[in-house]
Amino acid sequence: MLMGNGSSVPSEIWDRIFMHCERVIETNAIKPEFFPNYHLHPLLLACRGLHAIAERRLYTSVWLGSNKVVKDRGGNKKVVLAGKDACQRFYETVQSNHRLASLVRDLHLGTTELFFEETRLHIQLIKICKSVEALDLRGCTYGAEDQLKIALAGMNLSSFKLSVRALRYNYQGAEVFSIPQLLNFIQNWPCLEILDVYLGEDWGVIREDKLVDAAFVSGKCATLRDVLITGNHISPKDLVCLRAIAPALQKLKIMARMDCISELRRCLDFWSSTLRDLDVWVGYDGITRSRASNSIFKSPMVELRSLNISTAMAPPLSLAYLPKLEVLSYEGEYADGMELARIIEDDKLPCLREIGVTFTAPLDENESRPPSRSSQDPPDEMHIEVLQELHKVCGQKHIVLNAAWTLEELEQFVVERYPEPLADGSREQEMPLNSDNDGDSDKEDGWEDGSGSCNSTLPGYSSRIFFDFKIIQNIPLILPHFAYAVFVHIVAFYSEPAGALELDPERKPRSSHTQGSVIFP
Repeated sequence: MLMGNGSSVPSEIWDRIFMHCERVIETNAIKPEFFPNYHLHPLLLACRGLHAIAERRLYTSVWLGSNKVVKDRGGNKKVVLAGKDACQRFYETVQSNHRLASLVRDLHLGTTELFFEETRLHIQLIKICKSVEALDLRGCTYGAEDQLKIALAGMNLSSFKLSVRALRYNYQGAEVFSIPQLLNFIQNWPCLEILDVYLGEDWGVIREDKLVDAAFVSGKCATLRDVLITGNHISPKDLVCLRAIAPALQKLKIMARMDCISELRRCLDFWSSTLRDLDVWVGYDGITRSRASNSIFKSPMVELRSLNISTAMAPPLSLAYLPKLEVLSYEGEYADGMELARIIEDDKLPCLREIGVTFTAPLDENESRPPSRSSQDPPDEMHIEVLQELHKVCGQKHIVLNAAWTLEELEQFVVERYPEPLADGSREQEMPLNSDNDGDSDKEDGWEDGSGSCNSTLPGYSSRIFFDFKIIQNIPLILPHFAYAVFVHIVAFYSEPAGALELDPERKPRSSHTQGSVIFP
């Protein structure tokens, strides 16, 4: 029953109230959850008036596919509600009630393990729910690609999201489209506004039936504003088609190769008055490049607000063409970091408020990278210098800098690496542990404390050796008795620091049977 003056509240207001009761689903998560909006279920039982509103909200946006774990009525035993069973129930409901099928506007269908029966249900639901405007499909069973395309051809979508990955991230299904096929196909949807697809990796050999050129009619998708195509690398011909069919693009995310630079530059010039968000991933290792000719920015992009790019396509100096850029994610080499700092310092990016950076060592003479470093490894000297400079200029301009290390961490690295201050205030670099001078190794300190670690020098070795006797206790598990005994005797002999007995005549040598925590088996 509606309380007070609830009966006078317009249904549109109740609809908005119920919208806030719906569960918010993070679709970009690695493992998104596709199950119905169960928060609306109690509202179905409130009263007849609210039932109609709740029913409309429940069927307007449908999520199916994920398994859900619930407890029984007693609250003890856990029960798994399979996503494919929920999909089957929904199919039976809308098949027998076309009024409910006509309410569906947003249809989100996913599969967990790529069962053919589940994909068949998805295809049938696409055919039955003829009023769907936004479709999100996660995973397609191998062998069902053609049937899916037939079902999609009968729709008129404003939003199309497709991923070859199932809801379980490590499950990958059939590759339904190549990029040319996709660009041909979406021209059947003149009202399309959002295209977000993951087409699968194209590192291997591409099938011949997918090596087709995209045919296009200019302005066919005039309302298309967001294009996100990942997994496959876009070609120059694909860019020509995309520019022709989508003249008012606002957001673009693609994977490109270096041969796309010229065509991408022409596309950006064409979209310069509308494009606000650009994300271009490019692999450029091993490619000799002329930075002046590789820039995709040669004229002002007056509306661009967000950019994710690497130096391969946008050297730092070219960023001066982006006067309204607010958020930047940039990948480059150490020299690019210094150039970027100068660009920011000279106010070439006056609207910039947030920046994320990743820098690597430059290519060597063989056009290859040095060995990759772990994210836990401290940065080298040049990397520290670059990040410190960026922290300084970004701090002066009140720009948020997201880097691998904070300024405090970088300063700590400097203190640890250059511990001894000199007369001029600078710090002397710490000598490496593995000195090439064997004579200096005789001066190394010996047993430092009673913690079970020793610093000694074995013949023919110049570096410090640290023995942890807790580890040595476990050696009998993997070494024969005789080999273990010999090893312990060697450790005991060389753990005594050189000259210690001469300096302290009252000191007695430690027995190899009792020193540290060594125990013979």
